[in-house]
Amino acid sequence: MGNTAKSKQNGTVGVYKTVLTDMDLYLKKRSDEKSDAYQLCYPVPRELQSIFKKRYVRKSTGTADLRTARRVAAQLVAQCERTFQSAYAKLSSGLDLATAVPPQLANMGLSPTLPVVSLTAELIADLCERWRVSHLQTDDAERDDDFGLDDIKDIGEYAQNILSDAKEITTVGKNASSFVYVKEEACDWADMLGFCILDGQGGQDPLLAEYVKKFAMEKASVAKALLARNEGEVTPTPSLSKRFQGMSIQEYKPIWMKERIAGNDPSTVMLYAGRIDQFEQFLGKKFPEMKGTTLRAIEGRHVQAFTSYLLMDEKLKTSSVQNGHIPALRSFFSYALSDGHVEIDPCANVKLSKISKKDDMERARPRHPFEIGFLNKLFASAWYGHGPRGIKESPIYADVAARYWIPLILLAQGFRPVECCQFSICDIVESAGLLSFDVTDSGEGQTVKTDATRRAVPVSERLLELGFAEFVERRKKEGRAGDRLFPVMEGREEPAKWFTQQFNRFIRPSLDAPATYTPNSFRHTWEDMRRGARSKYGMDRWPLGMHFQIAGREDIEREEGSAKDYGSKYKAAQMKPFLNLIWNEEIILPMKFSDFEATAFVSSASRKSFKAYIEKVKG
Repeated sequence: MGNTAKSKQNGTVGVYKTVLTDMDLYLKKRSDEKSDAYQLCYPVPRELQSIFKKRYVRKSTGTADLRTARRVAAQLVAQCERTFQSAYAKLSSGLDLATAVPPQLANMGLSPTLPVVSLTAELIADLCERWRVSHLQTDDAERDDDFGLDDIKDIGEYAQNILSDAKEITTVGKNASSFVYVKEEACDWADMLGFCILDGQGGQDPLLAEYVKKFAMEKASVAKALLARNEGEVTPTPSLSKRFQGMSIQEYKPIWMKERIAGNDPSTVMLYAGRIDQFEQFLGKKFPEMKGTTLRAIEGRHVQAFTSYLLMDEKLKTSSVQNGHIPALRSFFSYALSDGHVEIDPCANVKLSKISKKDDMERARPRHPFEIGFLNKLFASAWYGHGPRGIKESPIYADVAARYWIPLILLAQGFRPVECCQFSICDIVESAGLLSFDVTDSGEGQTVKTDATRRAVPVSERLLELGFAEFVERRKKEGRAGDRLFPVMEGREEPAKWFTQQFNRFIRPSLDAPATYTPNSFRHTWEDMRRGARSKYGMDRWPLGMHFQIAGREDIEREEGSAKDYGSKYKAAQMKPFLNLIWNEEIILPMKFSDFEATAFVSSASRKSFKAYIEKVKG
C-alpha cells in the first residue's frame, strides 16, 4: 500500500508499535538491477544487533510482483519477530545470547515460539478490528503533501485486488484460489499480536476458515474506504473500541497498590496483588482474546468463570475464594471504578458455585510437613530404585531424572512444586563458579505466584553432593536452552499438578501416606527446618528478609523508614551459607544420581509410555 519512495522510514505508523502494517516500508529493489525481485530489508532491534551480527535482515521475496511480495514479506517479518521475541526472553533471563541464541536469521529457518491459542468469535472480532484501525491509520499517515497520482494508482490497484479476493473467498470459501495466501496473512497478523493459531501438521483450528472469511471481509471494507479516499471523499479513521482503550491490569496495579498500602497492612496488599496476577493468568488461558487486555474489556462473566475455576478445578475451599480472591478483585476494580478506569465493576454480581458441605470440609484438610521417618522411608523405597514394588505404568518412572531430582529439589530448596516442575535448562545458571536456580515467568508456559516469587537461589550443597551439577551439564549438552529441565514435563499445561498426581499415586498405597501428605509437604518440611536453623544458629545472625527471599515469600521483616526502598535483593552468593544451614541431619538421602540412573527399575510399559509421550510432544 502506498509508494515506497514516499513512505515514512521512521518505523511503523499505527496503533501497535511492534506490528508492521505496511510491508512497503521494508520492500526494496536492488540498486545494481541484477534482479527485479523485491527484497525485504527489515531492521534488527539495536540491542540485538551485536548478537545477530547485522543491522538488517535482507531476504529476497523471489518475485517482482508487488502484491505477491507483500504477502511473502509479511511471513518473513513474522518469522523475524518470533526470533526477536525469543531473544528478548533469553536476554531477560540473563543468558549470554552470543552462545544461547544462534544467528538463524540468515536462512530464515525459524519456528514459532508463541503458545498456540484457540480461536473464538471474540478473538476473531478483535483481530479484525485491530487490523482495520491500524491499516487506516497507516493510510492517514501516508497521505501527506507528497502524495501524488502514482500513489493513488498503486492504492487503487491494491484495493481492487483485495475486493476481488474477498468476493471469491465469501463465495466459494476454502476452494478460492486466494484462500491460502489470505489465510497466511491472517495467521501472520495474529502471530504479530502474540496469538499463534494452529494450522499445520498438528491439526487446524476449527474456526480458522471462519477467521479467514471475516479477515477477508474486513480487508474489503478497508479497500472500499481507500477507494473512496482516492475519489476525494472524507472517510473517518476509526478508533479502537473503548474496551481496547485504557490501562491493562499490570499497568494499573502499581497505582492501586500505592493507594492501598497507605494505611493498610502491606502483607495483605501483596497477597491481594498475587491473587490479581492469578486472575490475569487465568484470563489469558481461558479467554485468549483477553491476553494483555485493558481493564474496560473485563466483564462479570470473566470474574464468574475465575471463581468457578478456583472451586471446581483448583478445588479451593469456598471460604478461601469468598474471603480471599473475591475481596482482592473487588478492592482492585472498585478503586478502578472510582478512578474512572472502568465504567462497570465486573465483580458486582458474582455468585459462587455451590459445592456440598462434605466436599468443602474435605478441601479444608491441611497440608502437613513430612515426618523425618517418612522421608527416610521414601528415599529407601521403590521410587528411589529399591525394588520394583509400587512402580506402575507412567512416564514419570521412565524419566528417572524427574523421578529422582524433583522431590530432592523441593526438600533442599523449599520450592513450590509449580516452580520446580516448570524449570527450563536455561533456568539453571552458573556465575563465578556458583550454580543457581532462576525462578522466572519469562519462558513459555512459566508462571509465578507473586512478584516476590521471581528470584535467583543458589543450589543447595546437598544437591551438589548428589551430582546435580553433572546432571545439569549433561542436559545443557543434549537439549536446547528453552527445553524443560525434565523432559517428561515438556508440553504439559500444568506440570506440577500432573507430578502431584503421579507422586500421590505412589506414596499413598505403597508407603501408606495420609491424604495430608503431598508434594507441597516438602515445602512445609523445609519451613520447619528453616525455623530450626534460625533457632539453632541464632536469629540475629540472619539478615532481615533473607529467608523470605530464599522461599519466594513476601518480606514482612522489612527495614524501617526509607531504607527499605534502597538497594536490590540479596545475591545468590549471599544466600548460599544460610541456605546450607537449613537441613535436618536425621534425613538419610538416597544414593547418588549416577548410581540411581544405572540401577533404577523401569518397567517396559513405563518406558514405552514415556517414549510415546516424548514423540507426541516433538511431533
